[in-house]
This record gives sequence, C-alpha cells and structure tokens, in this order.
Amino acid sequence: PCPPPRRRNPPRGSPGQVKAVLVLSPPLGETAAILRRCPLFFNLTADQLESFAQVATYRTYEPGSTVVKTRDVGESMFVVVRGYARCVVGGVEVRRFCQGQCFGEVVIFAIRTYNLNKEHPALLRGVDNASLLNLMIRTADITCDEPCTLIELKWADLEAFFERCPRAVYNLQRIAFTRLQEAASHGSAHAESALQALDALQPLVCSGLLRTVTPEDAAYVVSELPVSSFWCPRGRRLIKQGETGDSLFVVLSGLFSCVLNGKEVRHFGPGQMFGELAVCAKIARRSETALHSDNVLNALKQCLIRTADIVCLEEGRVFEIRTSMLEVASMWS
Repeated sequence: PCPPPRRRNPPRGSPGQVKAVLVLSPPLGETAAILRRCPLFFNLTADQLESFAQVATYRTYEPGSTVVKTRDVGESMFVVVRGYARCVVGGVEVRRFCQGQCFGEVVIFAIRTYNLNKEHPALLRGVDNASLLNLMIRTADITCDEPCTLIELKWADLEAFFERCPRAVYNLQRIAFTRLQEAASHGSAHAESALQALDALQPLVCSGLLRTVTPEDAAYVVSELPVSSFWCPRGRRLIKQGETGDSLFVVLSGLFSCVLNGKEVRHFGPGQMFGELAVCAKIARRSETALHSDNVLNALKQCLIRTADIVCLEEGRVFEIRTSMLEVASMWS
C-alpha cells in the first residue's frame, strides 16, 4: 500500500481538468527499472522490459488534475514515476497509486479481449459485442494529489509486445480481473457488467481456432463441442515429452512452460493453445488413409509423439479438446 502523501498542495487544476505536459524520456535502462516494479511487468526479462520502455511516453500532471475519468473510453494505461494518484469509485477513494504502480490496465485488457472475440459476437453466451465494447469504458476517476510524473503506454504500441510475451498477458489478465472485482465490490454496476461479459466468452473464439470460419460453421462447431474446463495447479505436467498425444489445450487463465530436453523454450498464456499438432496428425491418419503414401503415414505417426513437456507455471484454467470430439467429418472440414 502507498503511504500518505508527503504534502497536500491546494489543487491548481479545475475539477476534471487534465493538465498533462509531455517531458523528455530518460534512458531506456531507467524506464525499464521503473517498469520492473509494476505488477504488469513482473518476471519479465531485461530485453522484454526494454522493448516496453521504447514505447513509453512521459507526462507530468499538476495537483488536482484528473488523469482518468469514469465513463471515458480509454486506450492507454499509466505507470507512476513520481507523486501519488487517488482512485475514486462512486465518490469513494478505494486506493492510492505510488511509484512503480500502474492503473488503466483494464482498458488494455479490454481492447485485447475485444479484438480476440469481435469476429463471432453471436457466440457470446448471453451478451453481445456492445458488452465487450463497454469493457473499454473507465470504471474509476484517477486524480493527482500532488505534482505527478506518469508513464503512458498506449494499446497501439503494446499490441505486438503482448503477442510475443505470454507472461505479460498472464499478468494483465490477473490484474484486470482484480481491478474489476474491486470496483464491483464498491458498487460499480459497469464493473459488474464487465465481469459478466468476460464470463460469457467462448474459449474456441479466444484461441483463434474459429478465425475466418463462417458464422454458421462456427455456431455448429460450438454446439457440437462441449465447453468444459479444469483447474490446473502450479507444477502439474499436462504434456510429457515422448508420449503419444490425442488432445489439444486452450489456456483460459494461468501460464504454462514448454520444456524441450530439460530447457525452457517458451511460454503459453491466456488465449493460446498447445498440443494441436498431435490432434491434426491423428485425424489426418484416420481420414482418407488410402490416399497417403507410406512416407506420409510414417511422418504423421511421428507427429503424434509429443516433442516437449508442458508444465503449469502459474495456476489457471484450461480447456481440453480431445481428438474424439473432432472426428465428425463435417465438423472437421
């Protein structure tokens, strides 16, 4: 928790007025050191932190300035470099942000979630695209008690990094859910609605498996595949190198490590999947076998063998799709 402000200057900005001034950014190493303290960037490598630091914009705010206003549509998040900022929900101060802490990341999470799910709005369970768009609306007021220096990070600059950094996606999802649950507990109807919209997401859409599939075919696949998931504790191994595989996994939450011959080679985070090669190979071997040469069949047999271990790093929920679920020919095509 942040300590109380060292001083309380009389606000010079009008209520709700934003007085932000661009300032020169320090060397990348200094920015990366600041970002390292922010929960969104926990456990990232030095190279990853510097990649985020390259797109950071520094802004200063006068006392009394409002950085984020409830009901505004956002496109960026902020990290506190100097000073204190107050978070107010429904007129009640719920927290303070001090050096190294961030706010506004719910909007970044919302834009990413919307982009992943906008192609098939009809598959949202009980909500529509408007509910996803509403996720981008700010749920709190953030004001500066004293002169503040903030780092602004915009979605347009962050999008590519999240695609390459599953750990950051995991951190983002965890923080966003915590923020929304906190706002909902303080009576924010918008936050409550946002949580309901997130609960309605379709795992197959989030994973990209239904990308470019027609709405009619996507609806058919979803109707045939049972939506079931399980909780995976830290340390559990879902895939063992050298074993024969017959299922793929979609990560709904949590973080998973891919270990090849004892060496970690990558991570899988929310919205990503693994194990699909074995599923594709198994279905290909069973379909039109007569058309395959011996070499093709042998190659497909090799593809059934898992090439790495997949181990849970951070507990979360996983959606498993077994080959037997996909063996209806019309569904597969």
